[in-house]
Amino acid sequence: MKVKVKITGTENLSYYGVPSGTVVEEDLERYVAAVVASEIGNAPPEACKAQAVASRSFVYRYILKNKEIPDGSSAQVFRIKRYSDSYKVCIQAAEATKGQILTYGGNVADTYFCNANGGQTVSSKEKWGGDRPYLVSKPDPWDAATKKARSGHGVGMSQTGAKYAAQNGVSYQEILSFYFPGTSLTTLTEKEEATGMISLAKFLNGCKRNASRIKGYKLGCNGSNGLSDCVGYVMGSLELEGQKWNGTHGSNYAARYRTRNLHKVTSASQLKLGELVYKHNEPGTKAWQESFPHNTYKNHSDKNDYYHIGVVTSVKPLEISHCSGGGMHYDKNLNKWDFAGECSLVDYGSGTVPAVTPNEQTASDNAVTGPGKAHVDVPDDTTVNIRSAMSTSSKVLVKANEGTEVNVLSVSGSWAKVEYSFNKTGTGYVMSKFISADSTIDVPNDTTVNVRAKASIGSSKLTTLPEGNKVKVLSKSGEWSKIEYSEPKKGTGYVMSKYLRKG
Repeated sequence: MKVKVKITGTENLSYYGVPSGTVVEEDLERYVAAVVASEIGNAPPEACKAQAVASRSFVYRYILKNKEIPDGSSAQVFRIKRYSDSYKVCIQAAEATKGQILTYGGNVADTYFCNANGGQTVSSKEKWGGDRPYLVSKPDPWDAATKKARSGHGVGMSQTGAKYAAQNGVSYQEILSFYFPGTSLTTLTEKEEATGMISLAKFLNGCKRNASRIKGYKLGCNGSNGLSDCVGYVMGSLELEGQKWNGTHGSNYAARYRTRNLHKVTSASQLKLGELVYKHNEPGTKAWQESFPHNTYKNHSDKNDYYHIGVVTSVKPLEISHCSGGGMHYDKNLNKWDFAGECSLVDYGSGTVPAVTPNEQTASDNAVTGPGKAHVDVPDDTTVNIRSAMSTSSKVLVKANEGTEVNVLSVSGSWAKVEYSFNKTGTGYVMSKFISADSTIDVPNDTTVNVRAKASIGSSKLTTLPEGNKVKVLSKSGEWSKIEYSEPKKGTGYVMSKYLRKG
């Protein structure tokens, strides 16, 4: 398995003989050993092993995304010249833990680490936002015993605490369990290597293409011969669009290793386009006892038996595509589909999937309540109808795109009378929930909020906006809002919705 490393460090540039910014490929285990030597050095063996697992887990997230990892402290420090006999204990630690990573709920864990935490770990939610149940705040007696001041962000594993614990007979498994509670130690194989990601639009297109060629059900087939099983439908859909599924064939494997953010579903409103969905047997039930592959997943934290898989190919109206029995089926109701998550081989943030005009009965939190300037607030690549009267059966005068500016003249019930000047000029009626007034950045005085390229705290930062800055909300998705801003430069990006207020 290979790691793509972006080389900028002086030592690495000298070793590889390449210009700064060049991306080189390194063997995963050689990379891990060099990182352990660079990050924790010749520490006690069990501490080095804990560091090896944490560092391997950290870089594996990049591998899954087919993304290069920086060689500096913005990710984890990699100095290839430390892969030498001078750091033999680090090389041995990588070899002793070869292929081991930490997972939580079947997904690769965010294994952050720092030099020292001052005797108290910091939760990821407190530091960066976003709740990770295994990155919590709690007393750290190992770090506290060294009386060393906090050095670094304090989240996850303290290298100082790990060294102290190892010196006092604590195993690397116990060290990892303390700093990342609830995670499971999982072994990678070459079969599980991802080969990059495809866009959501391509995945959905692959699902449509594969469904058209499937005529019947047969275990282990992906539709290439007109036959498929449930996971074969997903595998074949990916392969038709150039994405190779390298891994075990089966719904249990898919749920644990090919699904991100696997979560319980109780309502169809919790599903999103392109998610993988599962039916499952509860641990301890008769069906679970008869079918759960205990030997394969006996060490996994998730003990559910995922026995069937499908894809959400439409949200409104709901459509879950899956292969079973005589061939393809399209469920219109949730029924027994009770778990869902994102396919790890699909980039749900790249590209735009065209959608239909929004249902005029769908609720919105951004509805205008009175006269003034506003803009159309619907999902990207969709439109909303501006009508001649306050009725969904009245004549459509014009269709307004997402972000279009209008002047609200009055609001009556669920309808707003607006003045528009795109394509042609006129007045008409639009459901008020589809238009939104401008918003204001709402953060403490003398602070700023980051505007990011994508709806993720791991995405690149485009700019920062101060408290009180006016922005236009283009759309909302979960805890993020897509905004248009004009200061200090004009552009669009994403901010967390909790930092916005109307007006």
